[in-house]
Amino acid sequence: MAENNNMGIALTEVMPDGQGGWQPVPALMTEAETIRFLRLDVEDGTDPAQTLARYRNAGQLVAIKVGRWNRYRRQDVEDFLARKSEQKQRTMAQ
Repeated sequence: MAENNNMGIALTEVMPDGQGGWQPVPALMTEAETIRFLRLDVEDGTDPAQTLARYRNAGQLVAIKVGRWNRYRRQDVEDFLARKSEQKQRTMAQ
């Protein structure tokens, strides 16, 4: 989905804002933004924060400590998704 921001720059990467709208994907995301970007908040019966922590603790997704808070680089999250997709494709090919 492409949108224009108030400076007229085309934004090609957006994510749900948690309120029914869309927002640009920041280069450094909070845990809440990462959960929305990965759409973990739409799964039934699971705690999205625990799912994110499981990925982090397993070394599948890198978090950067900024102060006391975890932050996630958008590129790291996209790389995580690419690896998950490759794993799924390999599994299906076997």
